[in-house]
Amino acid sequence: MYSRIMSKESKCPYCESIFENNQQLSNHIDKIHNNEDAIGTQGL
Repeated sequence: MYSRIMSKESKCPYCESIFENNQQLSNHIDKIHNNEDAIGTQGL
């Protein structure tokens, strides 16, 4: 119980995936969620 409280996990605000730190969360958002906006806009 205490280890969960003391951990510095980061949760994605889009899909609620859990990451060990903010850098991993940032990389995830850049790769997964930022690209979602670009899908379907190519060729316009």
